Amino acid sequence: MGEIIKIADMHCDTIVKCKRKGFDLFENSMQVDLKRMKEVVSVQDFAIWLEKEYYPVAYKETCECIDFYYSQLEKNKDFICHVNTYDEILNARESGEIASILSIEGGEAIEGSIEKLKYFYDKGVRLMTLTWNYKNEIGGGAGFQDLGLTEFGKEVLKTMESLGMIVDVSHLSDKGFYDVLSIASKPFIASHSNSRAICDCKRNLTDDQIREINNIGGVIGINLYRDFVSLNKECGIDDVMKHIDHIINVGSDEVLGFGCDYDGIDDTPDGLFDVSSVYKIVDEIEKRYGRETAEKIAWRNFDRIYSDIL
Repeated sequence: MGEIIKIADMHCDTIVKCKRKGFDLFENSMQVDLKRMKEVVSVQDFAIWLEKEYYPVAYKETCECIDFYYSQLEKNKDFICHVNTYDEILNARESGEIASILSIEGGEAIEGSIEKLKYFYDKGVRLMTLTWNYKNEIGGGAGFQDLGLTEFGKEVLKTMESLGMIVDVSHLSDKGFYDVLSIASKPFIASHSNSRAICDCKRNLTDDQIREINNIGGVIGINLYRDFVSLNKECGIDDVMKHIDHIINVGSDEVLGFGCDYDGIDDTPDGLFDVSSVYKIVDEIEKRYGRETAEKIAWRNFDRIYSDIL
């Protein structure tokens, strides 16, 4: 083993949870904070996710969460910086800072308005998960598998691509996935989803979906929510590796990354309780596949998406 390989993580819910609990991003009792991140993470996507009670005021609440995000980054500017472009990611790496990407998890936030989508882009949002598990103006989530993208949803996708926003299909219905596939002109991602063949739940991806994401040059972020890793009572790093092995076999080592979902999940595989433990997965990947593949999965594959789209 050489020097530790830091990861680019495509999904955590830490900012909203900090806001709800009155915690600080530098050090807290949750699954992610800067004190632990700085040893293992080089790029972190912070998602703004809203509980259903906020849906009637989704735009307003998302704006408030974004303001909180920027206040936390300003408070901790010696360790982390917001990035809008790939060049800014490279600059952050060079200076030893964590590069922070802002995303929205669930298109409820734009309240059926392309202008609000553009406003969020101007506010620094560079990725949007189209739905959560429910349905919204964009389309159906994982709880509505036969509901695809609406006409408005198709307009959202095209607008995101034209702006330079990453399209995220995690939580999207199966029909919605294939609607995105038929329309998208750029690679898209599933920021925090696993293999349905290994763990049979609607939030995970079928083998065909994995192949299609691989074929278009997209990336899948491995999710560490226990229920998406294994349906068995016992669950540990070996179960996570089953997903990684399977996705590599079905797709390739070019399609995998990390989307740990920390602070959006309560239950993790044994030994992977918080961000400080992710290196264990990277080490296991390196043992099985070598350092080149470990680096691809840890950060290079997502770097390709950032460089193509941002």
